[in-house]
Amino acid sequence: MAARIVLLMLFPAGCGTEPVIVREPVEVLVPVAVPMTPPSELLLKLDQAVPEFTAPDDPEAAVALTAPEAKKLLQLLAALKAQLDAWTAWATAEGTP
Repeated sequence: MAARIVLLMLFPAGCGTEPVIVREPVEVLVPVAVPMTPPSELLLKLDQAVPEFTAPDDPEAAVALTAPEAKKLLQLLAALKAQLDAWTAWATAEGTP
């Protein structure tokens, strides 16, 4: 019974007419993207010959390319794959944020 009386006496004390405004700065940590500068060798332009496609009915054509042009295509694809692998290795290296 005494506990009820104490609660009834404290209840109006918690319902004050003046709102309490707390003005204290609160630090909120927000993750922010940090730009990363790739190594200069990854930014180099590929210096590969681009193959010239020929008509499929050309007697010298293999896959619409002559043999020398097919070799250029394979070299270009290999260079692109190597560059992609280098970018992937750099982007997934240990210590990368």
